[in-house]
Order: sequence, then structure tokens, then C-alpha cells
Amino acid sequence: MNERESECTKLSQQLPQLLDGSIDAVSRADLERHLESCTHCRQELLETEVASAVYGQHPSAEKLLDWVSGASLPQDERNLIASHVEKCPDCSEQIDWLRHGLATLQSGDRNRSQAQEDSEPSESAQKPSRPSPTWLRPLAWAAVILLVVSSSFGLWSWQRMRQVQGQVQGLTAEVAQLRTQRDQLADQSAADRMRAQELEETNRALGRPRLNVLAVDVLPQNRTLRSGEASSINRMAIPAWAQEVAFILAVSGRSTSAAYEVELLDVREAVLWKAEGLRRNPSGDYTVSFPAGFLQPGDYTLRVFPSPKAQRLPTETYRIRIESSQRP
Repeated sequence: MNERESECTKLSQQLPQLLDGSIDAVSRADLERHLESCTHCRQELLETEVASAVYGQHPSAEKLLDWVSGASLPQDERNLIASHVEKCPDCSEQIDWLRHGLATLQSGDRNRSQAQEDSEPSESAQKPSRPSPTWLRPLAWAAVILLVVSSSFGLWSWQRMRQVQGQVQGLTAEVAQLRTQRDQLADQSAADRMRAQELEETNRALGRPRLNVLAVDVLPQNRTLRSGEASSINRMAIPAWAQEVAFILAVSGRSTSAAYEVELLDVREAVLWKAEGLRRNPSGDYTVSFPAGFLQPGDYTLRVFPSPKAQRLPTETYRIRIESSQRP
């Protein structure tokens, strides 16, 4: 169950309270705000309203007793009760209890009458049969009503149990979701700690003197060499012992910028790395260093721009080809 479904399940339990007005103001506002954006819950609200209209007006226990016992009732009222009982599981179950209770009482009356006839045949023959005393009828109705009340209480208990079970299931799903989120946060926290340790180790390494730094002179594109040939690409191989490569970038033109931006691109012109704050050395060139493992065999381009960038045109462009890293 996702977060949206969990919210719908929780709020849908408040729909009957919204209809009967027993919901508090804060919950009402939250529920109405949810209904504005949730088609599913709006449909469930309509179904709850229909169910409330159909089942909310139950016939009284007295009416149900009269309907079951065949007492005199207007025909339209009998038809209305019959239609309601057909659609209402609660009243249908109460009708079954009433019929059972009446059948039990009638069976008891027949058994007592038969026993009386068997024990006093002559007296029964001489005297007309008398109807049951009228004071027994209220007791009979009271017994039936007691059955109805007992069944209603049992039905209410069953409904309450089902409601509690639904709430427990909802809470179980929420707990499972929270546990999943906790595990995800724990995994993310562990990954963050490992990353922090790596950065800390890198910072410590940057603060220590470094050995085996390969320094390479790099000429800008189309720089004329002493031999008179134009330099189109700087080829180099990184030996296995080198831990770092420092490019000493020669300068072909003049620039008045105090600082520069530099970027490294791969053969597809995708930016692999860039930084601001590059400055000229006293000798007039630039220096940029990379970890030896950062530069795999292939073609690269280094471009230098004035900073702040008045125009997006590089002042220098360097073509570099790593022939082989020559690393184990």
C-alpha cells in the first residue's frame, strides 16, 4: 500500500462522521481538502450517502414484530418494510431472530395445550377451550424483543470487531511502510558515512606532500613549434609510477583577466570537469593537475576562458591524447 492509498483508507473511515456532523473542525477541514483532489474518495462519499439514506432509517422493533407476526399494518407500510428488509442485512438478520423466537413460543404453546388435553380429557370435553391469558402476550413480546436486542448487540459487536480489525490492518501497513523507510534511511546514512570518510581521506591526502608527480608541457592548439611545425595535439603516456599528472599549459596570446575558468572535455565534447579561479604563474603559463587514474586513454580538450566571462570564447584551447596509461 502506497502513501496515497494509506491516506485514502484512513480518511474514508471518517466519511460517516462527516455526514452525521460528529467530526471535529480540524478533521473536517483535512477531509474536505482531500476530497477536492481525490476522485476515489468522492465516489466513496456518494456511496456512503446512498447507504445512509437506505439503511439509516431502520423500522422500529415494534414495526418489525408486527410485520413478522402478521399484525394489522397498512399495506404501503408493509411493502416499505419488506423492501427495506430485502436490502438491509441488519434488519434481515433481526427478522430471522424474530421468526425463530415466534416459532419457539408457538411451539411451546402447542406442547402445553397438548399436554393439558392428554391429562384432563373429560374436563376438556366438558369445558370449552380457553384462550391463553392476555397477560402472557406481553411476556411473549418481551421475550422476542429480548432476542432482538441480544441479536442487535451481537451484530454491533461484530461490526465493531470488523472496524477494529480494519484499523489494525491499516496500522500494520503503516508500520511496515515506516520500517521500510527506516531501512532505506539507514542504508542512505551508511552510504553517506562512507562518502564522508572518503572525502575526509581525500582532504588529508591533499594536505600532505605528494611524490611521483608527472609534469608535462602542453602547447595550445596550432602553436608553432621551434621546428616550424604546428602542434595539433599533445600526445603523452602516463607511467605506472605516476600518482598525479600536472599539465603546464603554455600561453599563445595575451589576456588582461585576473582569473580564468578551465574545463576538461572528452572526445564527445561532454564536460568532465570544470573550475574557476585559474591564475597565471609568474612564468606566464598555467598549471592544472589531475590524479593519474582520472585520465584514461583517449582524446581530451582543455579550454581556458576569461573570468568573469565577458564572452563565451576560449582564450586558449589544448588538445591532449593519452596514448596509454601504462598502469598495472
